[in-house]
Amino acid sequence: MEKGEKQIFISEFSKSSFPSEKSEGRIRNEEFQREKIGELGYLNENCWLVKNLNYAPYKRCQYCELKFYQCPFLHYQTISLILVLFFLTLSFLIEGKISEVLIISVFTLIIVYGYFFNKSTNNLIQSYFAQIKAIKVTHEEKKRREEAEIITVRERTLKEEAERLVKEKERLTEQFQLIAIKSTAFKNSAEELAAREKSLRKEAENLLKVKSYFYMMASHHLLTPASQILGLTSLALEGSYGKISPKLRNVIKDVSEANAKSIRLANQMLVVTQFELEKIEPHFKEVNLERIIEPLLKEFEERAKKKNLYLTFERPKEALPKAFIDAENIQNALRNLFENAILYTQKGGIKISLERKENSLLIAIKDTGAGIEKEEHSILFEGFVKGKAGFLYWMQGAGLGLYISKRYIGLNKGKIWAESEGKNRGSTFYIELPIIM
Repeated sequence: MEKGEKQIFISEFSKSSFPSEKSEGRIRNEEFQREKIGELGYLNENCWLVKNLNYAPYKRCQYCELKFYQCPFLHYQTISLILVLFFLTLSFLIEGKISEVLIISVFTLIIVYGYFFNKSTNNLIQSYFAQIKAIKVTHEEKKRREEAEIITVRERTLKEEAERLVKEKERLTEQFQLIAIKSTAFKNSAEELAAREKSLRKEAENLLKVKSYFYMMASHHLLTPASQILGLTSLALEGSYGKISPKLRNVIKDVSEANAKSIRLANQMLVVTQFELEKIEPHFKEVNLERIIEPLLKEFEERAKKKNLYLTFERPKEALPKAFIDAENIQNALRNLFENAILYTQKGGIKISLERKENSLLIAIKDTGAGIEKEEHSILFEGFVKGKAGFLYWMQGAGLGLYISKRYIGLNKGKIWAESEGKNRGSTFYIELPIIM
């Protein structure tokens, strides 16, 4: 077999035999067929000839998944037939007859070449199949080892946390018993009963803090590998590990985007934990709300364009007083609302407006999206709650965005609410913040 023919055959065979990451789902659906390849009774369902004969005509066919028109031996036979006709026609045109010596020479050459072509094709297919099988087994073993290591680390971490919680429980149990003894001794004293109630309440708060610290630790453990994955995928996309194919680049982009969603969820869990532990303290100062809204417009402009949505800001006609708020808190709250508006809007767009209402400033974020059903208004700003639209458009979300926004607005002595005419009628979210008088 010529060098060029071998390269073409390997390229065709690798496309069919070696799975890319994107084709893993298809391979799982054909698992039964994949297990049979390489065995004596294997039938290539992609080959027209094998399907009609219902058996493999050549030994190499039991290692092949190519379609009939991709078969290298068929290419050889077709080329041979064309060459025979060409030489016979050329001989007839030159000499006026077809030489017997030429006929014998051509067919002898085809038979000898065909023999070695057939033999080399069989060897090449078998060796390449064995190579692919070995690579696949090595890849699967490596993946299993990595998963086992991750599980081991997680089990060790959870075990340590469980032991710590058991010790904490024992300590609390001892304290509860001590409180019970003291309360029995001073049951006639109102002051002692009040002190007992206060102590029990404090212990309950400690338990809540233990739970919150556990959530915080779990989020940190999620963020550590996720951040590493984000860094590695970014380096790969920037070319730090060499040139990558467009196909692999798309796969890495998908991994990076999915990982970014995991990081965002872990960060939301950390924010919720900080709220429960009362670790978020606002730093109030005079703030121009337009300067908070404008960077967010630039941040979400590209995402809106990708969905063919308009994103506009209706600026106030006259200068407005400054708000007395924590700028970072309000920007985080608005970011969640901007993201939801773009996520749940499929056509039309989002309009943001800002106006004064007596002793406050009112921000309105109006979209033409999925809307809010009547029964969802009462639970809209609760944690870990999603409406019907949330399950329809974004399954990965945990239902924390609006809850976090409400907590941020509350810290800044503001109000947040939503209005909607119903399903698929759009919605408007309002934020009211105090101003400096």
